[in-house]
Amino acid sequence: MKNGNNNNCLHCTKRSPIFQFLSDEELELINQNRYEVSYKPGETIFKQYAPITHVISMNQGLAKIHVEGSDDKEFILRIVKPVEFIAGVGLFLDNKHHYSMTAIDKVCVCLIDSIVFKDILKNNSAFNEAYLFHIHYSIADSLKRMISRNQKNTRGRIAESILYLANEIYLSDTFNTHLSKVELAELAGVSRESAFKAIYELQTSSIVNMEGNTVRIINKSLLERICEKG
Repeated sequence: MKNGNNNNCLHCTKRSPIFQFLSDEELELINQNRYEVSYKPGETIFKQYAPITHVISMNQGLAKIHVEGSDDKEFILRIVKPVEFIAGVGLFLDNKHHYSMTAIDKVCVCLIDSIVFKDILKNNSAFNEAYLFHIHYSIADSLKRMISRNQKNTRGRIAESILYLANEIYLSDTFNTHLSKVELAELAGVSRESAFKAIYELQTSSIVNMEGNTVRIINKSLLERICEKG
């Protein structure tokens, strides 16, 4: 993890779209109360149940939002990429994180003081509305995918997760990822053993190929059919 303040919020090209509703004075206030931090793959950005001291604006890289359950089991809710904004439902509930966030690859974020952020929300109705829309959209999207997964068998869940990575995260049918097969299982909400079996079946059927960190979708129409019918 590395700390620093390399850019000014007024001229930053990596800030969240909701920041367009801030005045120059408000952007300068945020700039004076933030830290730019870099994380290596696998480093924890914040921990479930830890107090919320900062809200996060993603500048670079990918991170996973995940819930830690019993017996060290984890469930990945979604993948976060630039230029998303992460605050969490606990900001106005109990001031605690209700999930963890971990870097998948090299990540750079801006940590903005949560007290300053909440003060700006109280005094800027347009920014407040944009923030609430962003948070509610993220929650609705996560719920939609959770419901979709629960209606599918293992193959369908794995197919859906691979398509999610290709279509929404990497924007390519061939991509390099730091996500392990175990994390793919956590994203799909299935056991490691079931995930490995489903991946093996997809590979032997020449639907998907996985070599090292590279994932290549060979037959996307069939993968989409498995996702839909699974």
